[in-house]
Amino acid sequence: MTTYTIAVIVGRLRKDSINKKLANAIVKLAPPEFTFKQLRIDDLPLYNQHDDANQIASVKRLKGEIADAQINAGGTGVRFLLLSGKPIGEPVVWYGPIVMNAREELQTAFEEYEQGTFLKHK
Repeated sequence: MTTYTIAVIVGRLRKDSINKKLANAIVKLAPPEFTFKQLRIDDLPLYNQHDDANQIASVKRLKGEIADAQINAGGTGVRFLLLSGKPIGEPVVWYGPIVMNAREELQTAFEEYEQGTFLKHK
């Protein structure tokens, strides 16, 4: 079985970061041939183009980890998932892979999922 290593970079350092929780949820849902390595960014300096010729150890480490996770597309191509967003100031309630704005909406979503009506086709 072919295995794949996926580098995960979470831009939020906060312990209870929603982005970190989402990344961890994706890891749990992935097939067994995928392994994930969360890359450390908390020790990186602010970017300064003048330092490119003399990068510190943490920058070299991160670049090496990214290079280790790169894959060749071959004839079948490659798919990537990049998640990003701006805060919109709304409440967030989540359980597993489903995210809603209120517990009631979350409950309805799971009921619809169990009934097979969660996805609405137009």
